[in-house]
Amino acid sequence: MSTVRKVDDPAEFAEIDGIDLDDIDAITEYEAESIAVMADSVIETFTDIGASAASQEFIQALFDNNLAGSETFLAWDQLVEIADTLEGMLTEQIRAGAVEAIRQLPETPATIRYSFDASNPLAVEVARSRAAKYIRDITEEQRALVRQIVVDAVSGGYTVDDVAFMVRNSVGLHERWQRAVTRQYGRNLADLLAQGIPAGRARTLARRSNAAYYDRLLTARGRAIARTEILSAHNEGRWLAWQDAIRDGVAPTNAMKMWRVRVPQVPDSPCDYCLPFNGETVPWDDEFSAGVLMPPLHPNCVCTATLVFPDDAEYVSGRL
Repeated sequence: MSTVRKVDDPAEFAEIDGIDLDDIDAITEYEAESIAVMADSVIETFTDIGASAASQEFIQALFDNNLAGSETFLAWDQLVEIADTLEGMLTEQIRAGAVEAIRQLPETPATIRYSFDASNPLAVEVARSRAAKYIRDITEEQRALVRQIVVDAVSGGYTVDDVAFMVRNSVGLHERWQRAVTRQYGRNLADLLAQGIPAGRARTLARRSNAAYYDRLLTARGRAIARTEILSAHNEGRWLAWQDAIRDGVAPTNAMKMWRVRVPQVPDSPCDYCLPFNGETVPWDDEFSAGVLMPPLHPNCVCTATLVFPDDAEYVSGRL
């Protein structure tokens, strides 16, 4: 299956002030709808975790100086509630990617009779595995971030209220953005206090500004997660369809695949990072030089791959 390489690249920030990839032709209407639904679900879940009754227990634990156990009170189990929704959307995108890949095969009598079964069990299995991995990875990531926030904030001399606020405004972000939010709050608070503004008022103003910044980043993170997961599933579906087609003699065993950057003409595209791979051709079941079996390569990546038939196409007898 395809994997997403972790890269330290400005592409991760592209949607903050750059283009909105949902508005360009590279994203199909079906993909865009699925991305929007999943992003809303992810953002809502993170928001609910921060505002949940369990988060109040977290705050109380901080007041009681139970720093070591405080993060366990946060309602991370709420993430599991989106697993079914996520699994269903990923399954549909795997199937959609497979259908698209099949549609692009040369039109021969064999191709016409070939289809990717709508109930393909492998599509369901892959989607379930991706959904489970997402829940597991994001939960561990969030737990680690909260622990670090508590340690940093307490050692930095913040009040318990400050710590609780910073945790609420970090739920759902990755480490780099979480640190950006925390730093902004500290700078704003220090500036306001230096201006002689009373502490209570200074904290209110700093939190108001920080909350708006957090909301902006959370929206971007939710959409980046959704876009990466949905397009990963779509590309996995394409690969699974190729696998079936080659096994059944519909496509040649020596078929190749070509990396396609779908938005090379868009200035400052997140996929500028992928331009060196555009047009690269490798055997259909080999990794690209980027180190992945299929795109995407980085957060917000919208690249895809297409099957290429060599002149000396070799077929096997199929089961049609």
